[in-house]
Amino acid sequence: MNNNQAALVNEAFELALKNILARVSASGNLQSRPSVDDDPVLPDTHEAPRKLAIAYSGGLDSSVLLHLIHAFSVKYKFDLCAFHIHHGISPNADDWLAHCEAQCRQLNIQFDARKIAVVKSARNGLEEAARIGRYAALGALCREHRASVLLTAHHQDDQAETVLLQLLRGSGVAGLSGMDIQNVAADLLGNASLEMARPLLAASRAELAAFAAKNDIRFIEDESNADLRYARNALRHTVMPALGQSFPGFQGRLARAAQHAQSAQRLLIALAVQDLQDCQDGDCLDIRQLRRLSSDRIYNLLRYWFGSRGVRMPSTAWLSEMLVQLLEAKDDAQLCVTHADCHIRRYRDRIFMTPKLDATGLSAAPIAFR
Repeated sequence: MNNNQAALVNEAFELALKNILARVSASGNLQSRPSVDDDPVLPDTHEAPRKLAIAYSGGLDSSVLLHLIHAFSVKYKFDLCAFHIHHGISPNADDWLAHCEAQCRQLNIQFDARKIAVVKSARNGLEEAARIGRYAALGALCREHRASVLLTAHHQDDQAETVLLQLLRGSGVAGLSGMDIQNVAADLLGNASLEMARPLLAASRAELAAFAAKNDIRFIEDESNADLRYARNALRHTVMPALGQSFPGFQGRLARAAQHAQSAQRLLIALAVQDLQDCQDGDCLDIRQLRRLSSDRIYNLLRYWFGSRGVRMPSTAWLSEMLVQLLEAKDDAQLCVTHADCHIRRYRDRIFMTPKLDATGLSAAPIAFR
């Protein structure tokens, strides 16, 4: 990578982050000032101090992000902090923590870390349990340090892997949408006002590797990334290289496909909101109104209904069977269909959800709409 290519990576990152911060500002999480040129609006640095935070694992991607955001924060006078999550899974985890702390000290970046205990369960395997614990810890660190935006180092290859994984799982439009450039993940981060953003989403892994080499950026190698037992690693090391030989640049095309799916998903959500307004009766769904919709619109509405209540998305087969039972039961039937997270009940012409009883026998009240 020559100097011009490195400058292009930096310029693309800076433009992406400016756009992200402009949207955060428009949402009210940051205050902004009028732009004096054609650049996106940046938050007013004369207001109360704001912090940008990054999730810093010490690997290639987050190490490049650390150096890019450091230059950005110095140029535009943002406070910056880097957060590292120690999972305790790898025997090298202590060394990684020490490496990250040393790199931040060298750049004069505020650093903090959390150690978490990762325990897999029947509901979540080790990889998913680590992900949930990591983001919960990152959200807690952002609250503690009053950071309004959390940046992650997801890039174009990550997006392509996500789309391929979802496709292989038979996911619908929502799954094929991949990762947004920014979003609020209140359940994952435990903070409804914290924005999570991915300013490197348009950059390829090869570009990041070249940038790291050009700028002599030190990073660690996580040995688990070579473990082919993990689906994402199997894709990364076997399937994607084969695709790259026959379809060079496929990652960018999959990223565009994800953008098309995101647009379609927004339309589906808008339709579901409209249908929910027509079918909702308090905390229940009116079966008579539901029957007026086409089957596709009913499924779309029910998926939105589940998602709006924080209930895990059921499989298509389960959803189809549930709908048959609820719609075809006799009018006087008091039907109950069990979901992993709740019960879906029918009483006369109404469908509603109730939580499962816990060990104390609480509570059977309907789950309220958010």
